[in-house]
Amino acid sequence: MNLRQFRYVLTLADEHSFSSAADVLNITQPSLSQYIKKIEREIGQPLFDRTNGDVRLTDAGRAYIEVGRKMLDLEHQLEAQLSDIETFRSGTIAVGVSAHRSVALMPPVVSSFKKLYPGITLQIVEKKRHELIESAEHGEFDLVVTTLPVDETLFTSELLFVEENVIAAPSPLPGQDAQGRKFPVIDASALNGLAFAMLNKDHLMQQELEELIRTHKLKLHKEVECTSLEALVEMVKEGIGSAFIPACLAKDPSLHYYSIKETVPKREIILMYRKEQYLSKAVMDLKDIMHKLLR
Repeated sequence: MNLRQFRYVLTLADEHSFSSAADVLNITQPSLSQYIKKIEREIGQPLFDRTNGDVRLTDAGRAYIEVGRKMLDLEHQLEAQLSDIETFRSGTIAVGVSAHRSVALMPPVVSSFKKLYPGITLQIVEKKRHELIESAEHGEFDLVVTTLPVDETLFTSELLFVEENVIAAPSPLPGQDAQGRKFPVIDASALNGLAFAMLNKDHLMQQELEELIRTHKLKLHKEVECTSLEALVEMVKEGIGSAFIPACLAKDPSLHYYSIKETVPKREIILMYRKEQYLSKAVMDLKDIMHKLLR
């Protein structure tokens, strides 16, 4: 196996389609098909099941990718060590983070890091939490910003900050300043009858909002259902309704933000990396920047 072969197989496994994978790889579909057949002939087993027009990994294909990921991880760690030897003039550091935290947290981190290492590219990869954890297990990231819990036998985690969920409103609500709280505080009952922009039911934030509704017997009017937290904020800006969002997104000065007096879920936001992972000086400096700016 070489790394080019592995990337072709991995891309096809991710896309489940020769045409889509060929587009991603910027090659023709017949070329990709012939390349995969050549690999299968070399190893003597099919890597993909092509029945019913869908392309799925066989057991041999899954084993091939598992070994390939280990090779890619070793290559990445070698590059990190060589980057140190080359006095940090070039290279790439991969950071995994959820989409909304990428928007809210990463721009000042990138700005500060680039002042120290102008020749190094920061690759910010946005994925869902379970995808971040899986990719981190395979060594695809130098650092990951996510939430507890994580498997402490596999990963080292460092607390960045504790994040609460707040109400974003298009117009003022009857809030009061409270000692030790960043935002004015409102009773949960103050939300009764308000129009709300909400997430779909599978989103953790929506499940927490529904728990708040049940606990305090609230009636909220769902005006629109979104699939992302960023879309919720835009709906609030348009005056469509209020929304339940993580505090890291409470940045637009045109909106009004409120903490809920009663206890609501809080998340411990962490910086995570694999225990056996080599951390270059540049990655260590990036960790320090994130602790200073995000605490």
